[in-house]
Amino acid sequence: MLEVNKGYPEHYGYALGHLAEAEDEIVQDYPMFAGLIRVERKRLEDDPDYRPDWKGLVLAVMALRGGLTPSQVTLVDELKSWFTEQKEP
Repeated sequence: MLEVNKGYPEHYGYALGHLAEAEDEIVQDYPMFAGLIRVERKRLEDDPDYRPDWKGLVLAVMALRGGLTPSQVTLVDELKSWFTEQKEP
């Protein structure tokens, strides 16, 4: 969604499409996680100013892969901070 903020409104549609694709790819193996993605996608559809809980989705993926260690949680927090701080140059 950073690109939308930079003046590229078409990236809103790309984000919706990527979320729908991700949901479709995992629904058979991980229906609960697909449901989480769907909730975020539908909220974004209803409100273009909504920002999905990317951190929560990343943590959910990591948990599916066998749990989270404290260092993984720290890494996810650092990545989220970095993306949040990115601004147009």
